[in-house]
Amino acid sequence: MFVVIEPPRRDGAEFLCLCVLIDMSGMAGTSCRREITMDAHEPDMPVSPEHLSSATEFVAALNRLRLWAGKPSLRRMRVLGGQTTTAHGAVDLLPPSTTSGILNGEGLPRLPRMEFVEGFVAACLRARGQATAEIEREVVRWRETWRRLAASTNLGAPAAGRKEAEDGVMAVGALGTGIGRNDLPGDLADFTGRGAELRWLFSGPSADDGARAATTVAVIDGMAGVGKTALVVHAAHRMVERYPDGQLFLRLHAHSAGAQPVGPEFALETLLRAWGVHGDQIPEELEARAALWRAQLANRRVLTVLDDVSNAAQVRPLLPGSAGCLTLVTSRRRLVDLDAASTLSLDVPPPGDAIALFARALGNDRAAHEFVAVGDVVRLCGYLPLAIRLAAARLQARRAWSVAYLAERLRNSGRRLDELAAGDRRLTAALALSYEQLAPAVQRVFRLLCMLAEDDIDARVLATTAHCDIAEAEQVLEALLDVHMLQQSSAGRYRVHELLRLYARLMVREAEAEAEAEAEAEACLRRG
Repeated sequence: MFVVIEPPRRDGAEFLCLCVLIDMSGMAGTSCRREITMDAHEPDMPVSPEHLSSATEFVAALNRLRLWAGKPSLRRMRVLGGQTTTAHGAVDLLPPSTTSGILNGEGLPRLPRMEFVEGFVAACLRARGQATAEIEREVVRWRETWRRLAASTNLGAPAAGRKEAEDGVMAVGALGTGIGRNDLPGDLADFTGRGAELRWLFSGPSADDGARAATTVAVIDGMAGVGKTALVVHAAHRMVERYPDGQLFLRLHAHSAGAQPVGPEFALETLLRAWGVHGDQIPEELEARAALWRAQLANRRVLTVLDDVSNAAQVRPLLPGSAGCLTLVTSRRRLVDLDAASTLSLDVPPPGDAIALFARALGNDRAAHEFVAVGDVVRLCGYLPLAIRLAAARLQARRAWSVAYLAERLRNSGRRLDELAAGDRRLTAALALSYEQLAPAVQRVFRLLCMLAEDDIDARVLATTAHCDIAEAEQVLEALLDVHMLQQSSAGRYRVHELLRLYARLMVREAEAEAEAEAEAEACLRRG
């Protein structure tokens, strides 16, 4: 137990705070006393966690941190610590009984769970009135120390059971200590429809009845803005109980403005660190990292979401080898070369679901008064969920506008893409990230396709327009189909989504304007 002796405070005076720790981890009848001094008015952090070398010192340092924060009550610590999501729902990070027990050394010689430590440190700094940036920096320092101690301490303690995990205590000595971690982003409160797609995802082998089944990989591909990530996150939140050992989320940035796609080496390092493996224990070689990751998930039931994947090579090393795990992958590219993966190509929702999405995003009462205009708006948005959400957000920001007024603005095809923007989110930005990854020659062909009057084309039409043979035309069409820049209406027949068509025509106008400017500049130089 801990005995904290806190003398009366005196303005401007320094005092010594004595924290006596009785360490019961040694031989029976033997106690180890540690004296810790601190200045009550010290503006900086009272302890540097980097210098801690045992679970005993770690818990003593947590006590000092709370004293430095003004010794907030356990109830206040619970409020300041916030909550986390588990398989059983949202729970407090700092329940008073758990906090009291840990601070009194009841969990020694084991470390408190990392989630508890993160919540405890953040709560103390919030009580002290520290800025958010400072809180984040200190949490990182304590997290790194926790990982170092968890990886290096050799106490031979058994793995923590359910009761210990619920009490905020975890055994020291295991290589990876991320069991129970939940990294999923928040679910959308207005998520609508996708019943068939959700049933497809839920019908895969679950950890409860498929522990002997093969590892499950489900790939959801589709065009920009069709709602891949929203679907996967929504489904993942509803499968938490199937995968109680952890739910991890990693964005691989295949289509992120200003960011390069995450390589598998760095992705594995991120996953391993999230699982609690210390950086010193992560090997340099890709294959060794992949093997370590598979070993960490062996005999576990873990759900991993790999979002915005660029190709199969990026994701293959990240797949677990353990039966009972589920990996959900989203990509704008069809990952046809990812073996043993189940694939769902996500299309735009049917008109009814699109209308329901717009109504929920805008507000059902407001949408109900202009039902016909709502149908016009979602049709002009091509039933694309991102466009629908942007249209609803634009209406919310323009309270004087009616739905019919927005529909009228959207009917102007030359301005439609400009209308589908809200704040720093623009539909053109999402479409541009797909277009810009095409090779220049493919970009040119795509622009030619979108200038055609026909909605339904084949390789023969493209060959005539692009002045190439039919085999070359079909190869380009298939390449565009694989990255969802085209849709296939039937074998050999292709069509372009209306918003992609408008974007391509915008690119044509910009290219023509740029060529005119260059020609005018050259003419000026010749005259000059």
